Amino acid sequence: MPVDVTDDFVWITVRDAGSFVPSSFRQITISEEQGINARIGKLQSDPQGSTVVQAYYFKKSQWSVSESEVWVKNHKRSSSIEGRKVRYIDPDQSELRSEYDKVDGPRIYGYAAIFNQKTRLFRGLWEQVAPGAFSESLDLVARKKHNVVALWQHDMSQPLGDIASGTLRVWQDDKGLAYAVNPGKTTYGLNLIENVKRGVVRQSSFGFDILDHSDLRDQETKEVTRTLKNVRLWDVSPVTIGAYPQTEGLDVREMRSAKDEKGNTVYLDGDDVIEPPTVEDSSNVPSAKEINDMVDELKKKFR
Repeated sequence: MPVDVTDDFVWITVRDAGSFVPSSFRQITISEEQGINARIGKLQSDPQGSTVVQAYYFKKSQWSVSESEVWVKNHKRSSSIEGRKVRYIDPDQSELRSEYDKVDGPRIYGYAAIFNQKTRLFRGLWEQVAPGAFSESLDLVARKKHNVVALWQHDMSQPLGDIASGTLRVWQDDKGLAYAVNPGKTTYGLNLIENVKRGVVRQSSFGFDILDHSDLRDQETKEVTRTLKNVRLWDVSPVTIGAYPQTEGLDVREMRSAKDEKGNTVYLDGDDVIEPPTVEDSSNVPSAKEINDMVDELKKKFR
């Protein structure tokens, strides 16, 4: 990671500035107390997509170069594989189980995602997966233009199977995204089979990129519901336990809040920046109370 030291700050670049839309750059404060800031912007390859971090910069009076580098490395390490988002579902929804096939041997079945289940990512932001959100990815798979892998614990060094080799099947039904994988005779694969049988491993997860989503703010609660309409599926994974096992679909790591130059709250999801204020505002939609008040007024007029 390139490092630049000025009179006031230690700058650490995580993406080349030339790959960004120049006019999209702005600054956010991750922690005023700790002296951590970031420059964010939109990538030229996806000018309508998510805002991402281009560089972090730290107050020189509080941070040395080595301390700044360690912070960025730890921050990026806490993100999902290659910047991809990861969501868990709870054991009851996952239906993870092991069965034996006479031809292929042991197989693991489960659901990696559940449709229309709202998940609280953090205060004020909920997320749900729309039915058909995986259709584009599965269509590419069917045309052999995309591959999906099954991993143990999202670990790329411990593959369980993939669609290209015929050891993994992934499909959508009315409930969600289901999968079946033959993990083979690797040590970790056999251990996984045994732990699924014992009920030690009960959860599943999926890794993805967001291609299309909609955000809707509730006028009464001011909370935002994000609906994932189209995602690029990369992997499905049995996992021992999610970061927040009592809920469905929560992210692998804690969201980090930050403030932009206008004082608006944004959230860092790895190097992606989630901005709840940038939503389709439903302020023109009357609340339940407003509707009741209008009905009462009409009743008074026609008595």
